Amino acid sequence: MLRLTRLLALVFCVLQGLLLAGSHRLLCRLGLSSPGAIHAYARLWFRSLLWVLNVRVRLDAGVLEHRGLIAANHTSWLDIPVLGAVLPTYFLSKAEVRDMPLVGWLADSGGTLFIHRGRHEQEEVRDRMQSRLGDGHFLTLFPEGTTGRGDRLRPFHPRLFAAAIETGVPVVPIAIHYRSDDPQDPKIPFEQEAFFTNIWRVLGIWRTDVEVRVLPALESAGMPRRALADQARSAIIRSLRLPSEPRVPDRPAPTPESLT
Repeated sequence: MLRLTRLLALVFCVLQGLLLAGSHRLLCRLGLSSPGAIHAYARLWFRSLLWVLNVRVRLDAGVLEHRGLIAANHTSWLDIPVLGAVLPTYFLSKAEVRDMPLVGWLADSGGTLFIHRGRHEQEEVRDRMQSRLGDGHFLTLFPEGTTGRGDRLRPFHPRLFAAAIETGVPVVPIAIHYRSDDPQDPKIPFEQEAFFTNIWRVLGIWRTDVEVRVLPALESAGMPRRALADQARSAIIRSLRLPSEPRVPDRPAPTPESLT
């Protein structure tokens, strides 16, 4: 009954998101709103989604600069509404998300940048990342390239850290910790399963507590991409008290070529 009730509420929430995103696009075309106002719409929608799922977010924030590249660990699709509910940020996502029904349109309307394969597309994404960062926005990426079980961090792919280096903005590591999970029977992690299978399981969790820890910013100027990526990863590992070595996956992680 809990799952069915929440499923109906989730459908209503998606319809609300479509209405908010459509209203924002219309107001922008009429000159009555600015593209940056999407953060207010997105934050309202993300908070509605978390309310439906009874996800309680605690933000442990240090000093946040007015802009920066956020690098976070990636455990679940919930990471996006969790961060979007507490931070005014755009997201970087794999191109496959754009093709998902409704979800892709909502992500695109929210200003998400999508990673495509191929050199031309890589350069275009890098330029758009630099534009967002240079305009004073936060931009969030998940440098592992895929979700995991939360017991290890995969190596961070360094290529996209170049946008921070070339723009001269700091990299802000963020550690996301779901405290409701039973280590012996984790329910939140989304790994090697169908998307809607995971959603159905999450709908059955009565309450989820998640802590978002904003760690000290890392200066990017003059840093090699690999060294910067490793520093961000090490900071998150220390915060979450995880082993330093990545867990060997059962099969190769579905990482886009643009992240390698």
